[in-house]
Amino acid sequence: MTFTTLTFLLFLPVVFGLYWSKRSLRWRNAVVVSASYFFYGWWDPRYAVLMLVASLVDFSAGIALDAVDSPRLRRLILIGSCVCSLGLLGFFKYAGFFAENARVLAGLAGLRLTEVELHVVLPVGISFYTFQTLSYVIDVYRRRSPATRNLLEYMAYVSFFPQLVAGPIERAGHLLPQFQSLRSFDRGQAVDGLRLMAWGFFKKMALADNLGVIADDGYGMSGPPTGPRWPWRRSASRSRSTATSRPTPTSQRGRPGCSASSSCGTSPCPTSRRAWPSSGGDGTSRCRAGSPTMSTSRWGAAASGR
Repeated sequence: MTFTTLTFLLFLPVVFGLYWSKRSLRWRNAVVVSASYFFYGWWDPRYAVLMLVASLVDFSAGIALDAVDSPRLRRLILIGSCVCSLGLLGFFKYAGFFAENARVLAGLAGLRLTEVELHVVLPVGISFYTFQTLSYVIDVYRRRSPATRNLLEYMAYVSFFPQLVAGPIERAGHLLPQFQSLRSFDRGQAVDGLRLMAWGFFKKMALADNLGVIADDGYGMSGPPTGPRWPWRRSASRSRSTATSRPTPTSQRGRPGCSASSSCGTSPCPTSRRAWPSSGGDGTSRCRAGSPTMSTSRWGAAASGR
């Protein structure tokens, strides 16, 4: 689910109404956690489970750090937490990269390794919540923040959906106390918040999405358009269609996978014209037609995430 979809515009009022329906801190935190996991799992529920596991590991590490006084043991707990969190992040982001480079290095050493394609999709926002949980553990280790023993408050801090997939990464000392105190509805703040949201939607849908088409055209990348189609977007699309419909020069004909934009004179051309995976804003991958194929063992089927 992304912020600029009809689904989110239906989702937000429901969450807003449920949150303020009861004057209970536990109820409100439960609503935030449930809504956040629903929001995150809308793309793929399996990665909501991954976020839950990462949260439980660092929640337990924080309690252990708060209960232990031995510097050596506290350091071991911190290292274990870092290894678990960064290990998950490293696998999903760099497993294909390391596998490909291991195969290349083995070839240089005279060994032959079978190429294995790792069909690993990068979970949306995994960098955000990984570093947010790590910052919590590090703050507890340095005794800058006390460890919370309320799992619901901690999960709300980690999974809070307005900043889960877009940031910023929040320190526990700033965000966690907001889930530990009962809040009162403020009409002025609600109006200001809606005004900021409307301004953000305008900048994203009317400006960024449309100017992105022109930028993509300048970089030679064509993808499916999003947002309203303004006149300059149609002009850019027509220009791109005209450029791609030009005949291939005679010197490049007969070579598989070559086009007028290929640098056939200086480098070998790909043997096929398949799709280059790129991330869409909703966590799904979309393809840019006409780009050289890259093995999933090298890049993975990338989805959005930092």
